[in-house]
Amino acid sequence: MQDDGKSKADWRAEARSLRAQLREERRGGSSPPGCEETLSSVAGAQRLFYDAFHLGSFSLAIFRLEDGAFIDANEEFLELSGYEREEIIGNSSLSLGLWERPADRRRVMQDVQAHGDVHDVETIIRRKDGAKREVLTSARQIEVEDEACVLTSAVDVTERKRAERSERESQALFRKIFRISPTPICITRIEEGTFVDFNEAYCSMMNYERKELVDQALETLKIWDEREKRRSR
Repeated sequence: MQDDGKSKADWRAEARSLRAQLREERRGGSSPPGCEETLSSVAGAQRLFYDAFHLGSFSLAIFRLEDGAFIDANEEFLELSGYEREEIIGNSSLSLGLWERPADRRRVMQDVQAHGDVHDVETIIRRKDGAKREVLTSARQIEVEDEACVLTSAVDVTERKRAERSERESQALFRKIFRISPTPICITRIEEGTFVDFNEAYCSMMNYERKELVDQALETLKIWDEREKRRSR
């Protein structure tokens, strides 16, 4: 679609005018000059939106602002939710139980109505089979056939979140083992040889207080009698 400087509001106003003119034409009136060309541009924009909506890789759905009923959903959204299209259309996310925490939906809708859109809100949806998926939800208020609606997208981040939790748990386990291990353990920087961390068993073995080792270097403390031996290890 060519950019002729028109805003979205201009396009919507023009589309409404054209629809009114077409209704008048059906009653017996004639088409105004340039009507067919402008209508073609509007139809092209609508077709572009339709293609982007249904062929995109994000989970997308549109619902009415008034009652929350879905009017469209793409294949990615259907796959994420586990519902068939006929089960989605005409029903709301609340009636389907899609929101694990309904308060999240209230917060999203409040932001959309206050600011027009909201981006990357961490929420949890409940699929038709009861499985829970962690998603980043974004939403924007739009107009469809002169009716206030909301376009919403959901990015499934369940696996990423699970990996992050697993990494945090592994790090916590390592720290716990590191601290309570009876084996003396220390971590030093390769270049400077300064201590990064050490456990109590290491302090006991070296006969140092913990505060005496913090930010100190092995060579400064003369833990290694010969420098070359330390560098070769």
